[in-house]
Formats: sequence, C-alpha cells, structure tokens
Amino acid sequence: MKRAVTGRRVAGEYPVAIGETPPQPRPNALVLGVVREAYVAAADAFDLRRARRLVMDAAAGGASLGRLYVDVVRPALQLSGAGRLAVDAPVADA
Repeated sequence: MKRAVTGRRVAGEYPVAIGETPPQPRPNALVLGVVREAYVAAADAFDLRRARRLVMDAAAGGASLGRLYVDVVRPALQLSGAGRLAVDAPVADA
C-alpha cells in the first residue's frame, strides 16, 4: 500500500523528514570504546538493566541510537558470552 505524501506528520513516523534531519556530530571513539567495554561486562554478567542504562546515558549524552548500535551494542554482543553462546548453538533443522 502506497501512501501519498501530504506534508502532515503521521503518528508513529519520524518527527521530521529524513532530508531535514540536521547532521549529527560523531561521538568521540574513545568514549564509545569505554561504553562498549562496560556494555560487554554488563552483557557477560547478564545485567540487562546496567546494559540498558549505559546505552540510554550515552544517547542522552548525544550519541545517536544507530551509532550506539554499530559502535557499542553489536561489537559488545559479539565479544560477550551472549555472542559466544549464539555461535556455539546448534543450528535447528528446517
């Protein structure tokens, strides 16, 4: 189903058009490295509240959620026990 562009905001969509989004400064890689290490420790300890708090605090500090996923969450899960469990898990028969 195609929607016509009307210039109005639709609930559940972005607050502004993507083309109107101002450029976001890239956060300091050193800071994200520290957050990533703390996230790995939280994931290894299965401390989901701490892991979430780390991401939310970094986002409140100006890092975009996309950047946090790419630079913190995904690499941390690959390094953590959670990532190793997924690699070692047997593949289900389809």
